[in-house]
Amino acid sequence: LFISLENEASDNLMSMYRSVYESLTQSSGLDRPDEEVIEFIYEYFNRRGWVLLMERRVGSEFGYEELRALYEDYTKQGYRILTTIIDYMNKMKKNDNNRDGNYLALESLYENVVNYITSKGCTFITAHQLTTDASKLASSGVNNVVRKFNFEHLEHGKAPFKVCDVII
Repeated sequence: LFISLENEASDNLMSMYRSVYESLTQSSGLDRPDEEVIEFIYEYFNRRGWVLLMERRVGSEFGYEELRALYEDYTKQGYRILTTIIDYMNKMKKNDNNRDGNYLALESLYENVVNYITSKGCTFITAHQLTTDASKLASSGVNNVVRKFNFEHLEHGKAPFKVCDVII
C-alpha cells in the first residue's frame, strides 16, 4: 500500500517505472505511452504475486483514523497488506489538540501509526524530510555525508526515532 501525501499518483508511478524499467533493461523507456507504463508496472508486481495499491491523499485531511479506515477497507476486500509506504508521514493530519505543540503531536502520530501498522504484521516505511542544514552538509563535499547526519538534521525534530526501527 503506497500512500502519497505529496506527489500525484501518476508522478509516483512514472518514478517507479523509470527505476524498475532502467534496472531491468538498462535503457530509459521514457518514450512509452501512459497505458504501457501502467501495464508494465502491473505486470511487474503481478508476476511476483503482488498487487500495488497506490493512493493519493491530502495530508490535512488524512490522519491516523483515516489510515486505519483505509487499511481496514482494503483488508475487507481481501487484500493482505505486507508493506505500507507513506510519503511523507509528517504531512499527515495530526491530533487537533494543539496544547501539546507540533513536536508532541508528531510523536503521537508516529506512535499510533507505527504501532497500528506493525500490529498487523506489516512493514512500515516513510521518509523524513531533512533541514536546510542537512542540504548544506550534503553539498559541502564531505565524504560519507550520510554518516554525519543526526537528529538536528531532521525537519520537525526527532519524534520518529522514538518509535521507528529504521529512518530513511
